[in-house]
Amino acid sequence: VHLSIWELKEAEQVVGEALKYYADAGDKTHGVACALQTLAHILACRGSPDEALVASQKSVGIFREARDKYGEALAKASLFYQDLSSRFKIIEERPK
Repeated sequence: VHLSIWELKEAEQVVGEALKYYADAGDKTHGVACALQTLAHILACRGSPDEALVASQKSVGIFREARDKYGEALAKASLFYQDLSSRFKIIEERPK
């Protein structure tokens, strides 16, 4: 809900709580991977594409280890977006 109304700080806190709950429950795959995808989206919206890229990469790795081809494909699509955003940021920040 927070993300849909651009409450990015609150959304990031909720994802952090979700990641803690998944860790406490021993979930090392789907819950964590999906939460990382949400975190990547939040970070991208916040203007931190490099941090978003890291979260997306972790998510891809988790889905790959779980042999979840569908999840991995979705995570890779998001990873592509994060990588592209990160590259655009590099170009924009380059001295002229």
